[in-house]
Amino acid sequence: MIMEMSFLGDLREEINAMPNFLFSLKGHRKEDVLNDDAVMEQLWCLYQKSVQDYDCDPDWAARDALKDVFGIPHDDELHITDPAWRRPGGLLQQLLQPGGAAQRALPAPDLSGYPGRLAGPAYNVSS
Repeated sequence: MIMEMSFLGDLREEINAMPNFLFSLKGHRKEDVLNDDAVMEQLWCLYQKSVQDYDCDPDWAARDALKDVFGIPHDDELHITDPAWRRPGGLLQQLLQPGGAAQRALPAPDLSGYPGRLAGPAYNVSS
């Protein structure tokens, strides 16, 4: 594989766009990674191969290279980066409140075949 400088520039842009906390998870600093030529060359090779040979998304390829070199978790291992969804009145509470989107999306269960004691309000998940 012939290394192309354009991929190195793209990789630097991808790394610059990443939050600093990703690097601190494994005891690194983003600036140190960007300034270390040997590390950048290793990341560049992995990044270019993923993008060029395997048609991976550039963002995913950059994160995958960081995982291979430093063990920095990938996006699919870090679903939530901002805990705002957990705050009072946040998205999670809005979804789970009575009449919220999560309850509206679930169909009411058919309890007609169960004895009366099981079909009562205590067991009816839609009420």
